[in-house]
Amino acid sequence: MANSSKQTPEIKKFEFKLKINLKNLLLWALILWVGFSFLVSLRMQAPGREKIPLSQVLSDIKQGKIEKIEVEDSK
Repeated sequence: MANSSKQTPEIKKFEFKLKINLKNLLLWALILWVGFSFLVSLRMQAPGREKIPLSQVLSDIKQGKIEKIEVEDSK
């Protein structure tokens, strides 16, 4: 009876069931592909380009510091 007064802690078990079917496989493939594409696009951005004020560009042109100007579409 002494043992009955002690209560053993209840251990809860967590069971994860993975249902593999074609629909879930294609869904996860699409999610991974979109995520990977996003990460690659972030990495491919040009890190060396900086925004320079137009007044600074004009003064650099007058001083002969500018060799070539490339204009991109405005964003």
